[in-house]
Amino acid sequence: MWKRLRPVGALLISCLTMGPLAAEPAQSWALWVVKPDRPGHLESCASLRTVSTLAGSTMLPDGRTALRLEQPLSIRWQGGYLAQPGGPDKQAAERWNAYDSCFLLTVRGAVVAAGAVVRQESARLLRFDTLVIRSDKAGAPLGLSLLPAFPAEFAQPVSPAWSQALTPLSTTSAPTLR
Repeated sequence: MWKRLRPVGALLISCLTMGPLAAEPAQSWALWVVKPDRPGHLESCASLRTVSTLAGSTMLPDGRTALRLEQPLSIRWQGGYLAQPGGPDKQAAERWNAYDSCFLLTVRGAVVAAGAVVRQESARLLRFDTLVIRSDKAGAPLGLSLLPAFPAEFAQPVSPAWSQALTPLSTTSAPTLR
């Protein structure tokens, strides 16, 4: 009898250990945006790097509330592309103003990159993580580039933390989002 129960026990144990993995969402990264502590003061966005996690609560330690972007978007970085097909909440795009914003990029709740959002045409000089808006046409997915500073060459080395966290989640070719 014990010989017959052994395979059943092995199956039961494998199901129990795979349960948490199967429950993990398909997309384990998220892009959050928040206004700087003072309008136009993007240098304060660098202080968001001190936030270690942002998962269940969208409230930052300084009392500001972060907004998770659920719209279709892609983030190009030196190691590839992160693609988000978009969710049911399209209102986030309407509530978010790309001008004068800070961002947090999280992987499984842990902050990997944090800094300012700027347009390609910006004349700002920023020496911290930057999301550059490549494309924001109405009706099309938002296209962003993640850079370690602005302005910067796309081939500029990135932090090992970015490589470690983002490489397993990235694709090597540009996504086709609609």
